Amino acid sequence: MRFFWVIFFVFFSSSNYAQDTHYSLFESTNSLLNSSLISHQKNDYQIEVQRRSQWFVIPKPFNTFSVSFNAKNIYKKISLGTTVLNDVSGDSYFSTDGLALHISYLILKNNNNISVSLQAGSYQRSINYESLIFLEDEILGNNKKSFFDIGVSASNKIVLNEISTFLFGLSFYHLNTPDQSFYSNEKVFLEKKHVLYLKYQKEINQKTAIMPSAYFSSQNQQKEFLIGGKYKYKINKFVDLDLGLYRRIEDAFIITLGLAKNNLQAQISYDINTSSL
Repeated sequence: MRFFWVIFFVFFSSSNYAQDTHYSLFESTNSLLNSSLISHQKNDYQIEVQRRSQWFVIPKPFNTFSVSFNAKNIYKKISLGTTVLNDVSGDSYFSTDGLALHISYLILKNNNNISVSLQAGSYQRSINYESLIFLEDEILGNNKKSFFDIGVSASNKIVLNEISTFLFGLSFYHLNTPDQSFYSNEKVFLEKKHVLYLKYQKEINQKTAIMPSAYFSSQNQQKEFLIGGKYKYKINKFVDLDLGLYRRIEDAFIITLGLAKNNLQAQISYDINTSSL
């Protein structure tokens, strides 16, 4: 049985080289979704903390953790943000650690709030060979690799009327396709990634609102499509409750629960897997 899990995680560690980390609560970390959204955030300053544990029933779950700090309109219409990321996968402890900086500029035009952004990050990937078992002697490469990464984003928030808004955004990541191979004589590039994000929000009455949204990303052969939405209910003057249901096509249903009080918000989600895995 141990041999099966070793083979399973060796496969996943190698296949993850060309993929990005992702969250089910994709709307809760603006810098990873679309960094131009920093210009649209509600408050002048915002801290986002998110953690995901994927497939916790297997021996070594995949864990992702990120912390972001964003400052809106810090100078005229310029907003700044920073994100720290840690991701660990499988028996090999294949990890990605990095720091990204974001700068966003807001263009106001009637009821259109257009924002563009640039992001740059420095990352290090590492692997622990000691935890792996090989059937034959292998020539192992370095156990660490550092690389630089850049991306651009744009978004448009349209005020339709007093009770409804529509937002859409485009993001382009890994424009420089950085090499992340552990071997000096081989090239393994981090493929470009494209993200489309759509969100509609409408207040039904003074206590309730609906927020349907959609997310699509494409990176080489990997594609991810989520569609769903949230229902928001104002419990009292200070506390809001939101319930969400999303569908990640050909993979899982996602249920979410959130509470907000003043400027603090907490959310939790759970994936109900429908794929063969």
